[in-house]
Order: sequence, then C-alpha cells, then structure tokens
Amino acid sequence: MADNDFLSMIEEDSSTGSKLNLLDAELHTVAEFVNELASLDTKIELLDEELKTTKAIRHKVATEKLPALLMELGLTEMKMDDGSQLTMQQVVKGSIKVGDRPAAHDWLRENGHGDLVKHIVSVSFGAGEDEVAEATKALLSSHLAENTDGLQVEDKETVHNQTLNAWLKKQVESGEEEIPAFFNLFITQEAKLKGVK
Repeated sequence: MADNDFLSMIEEDSSTGSKLNLLDAELHTVAEFVNELASLDTKIELLDEELKTTKAIRHKVATEKLPALLMELGLTEMKMDDGSQLTMQQVVKGSIKVGDRPAAHDWLRENGHGDLVKHIVSVSFGAGEDEVAEATKALLSSHLAENTDGLQVEDKETVHNQTLNAWLKKQVESGEEEIPAFFNLFITQEAKLKGVK
C-alpha cells in the first residue's frame, strides 16, 4: 500500500468520524427540542385545566356568592375603596332543544317574533364535483327548485343563541307575554365589577 493511499484512508475515516459526531450532536439537539415540546404541551394542559377551574370558581362567586350576600344586605350596587363599582345585573339565558325547534319557531312566528328565525340553506357536494358546485352556485338564487338534479339540499332553521338571549331578556323585562317552556329560560343575577384598578 502506498503512503498516499494510507493517508487518504485516514483522512476518509477522520471525515466520516466528524460527520458522525456532527450528526450525533444534531440528533441530541432534536431530542432536547422534543423534550421541550413535550414539557410545554404538559404545561399548556395544566394551565388550561387551571384556567377552567379558575373560571368555574369565578362564575360561582359572581353568580351565587356575591348575589346572595348582596341580596341579604338589600344592596344592588356598592362602590369600593379603590374606586371600582360592584353592580348586580340580571342575566337571562335560554336555549331551544332540537326536538322543540319546530314548535318554538312556529310560536315565534305566530307571536310576531318571526324575524328571530333564520334559515341556513346548504348543498353538500362530494369529492370531484367542483364543476357541479360552481354551476349550482350560479343557478341557486333563481333556479334551485328546477336544477337540484338529486342534490340533497339542507334547509336549517335556527335562532342564534345571542339573539335568543337578547330577545328573552327583553321579554322578561317587559313582562308582556308568557314565555313557553321550550325556550328553557334561565334567569340569574350576576355581580359585575367595573373600574378595577
């Protein structure tokens, strides 16, 4: 073996060793990032759980403990030493169960509140039906009934939750008409703190 061949073998081994060392260092860095990612995921889960628990405790204080104590004291508002103001507000919420929607929507229409009911009309297309979807979009406004060609059209009636709650609050405050049970009316008091410094 010539001296030049021997030297080039040593250089080759040295280069391979350097590459392996570099690869080992990079893999070690990858492992560190993986551990950091797992640690951050765990921390996020714990923080999410802590936030959920804290919100539940806050809700109980704002909707049960403070309202009960203020009611016992005969107060509806209170100014604090730091300038913040505690007030009691009536919270009105409701919901309509899926099975009760037709009756609830009919009642709203019959009692002059039909503008609360919204329609969501949609057509479901399968994969590869882009051309049919585009053609239907173009025709839908004026020719839907004539051009469905077996398409399944969904017409969903709905009352948005915030719209329902605002309407229910107005109805409760006015006391004009009795609210049917299918609106699942829920009324409570909630303490609101304003101007916290």
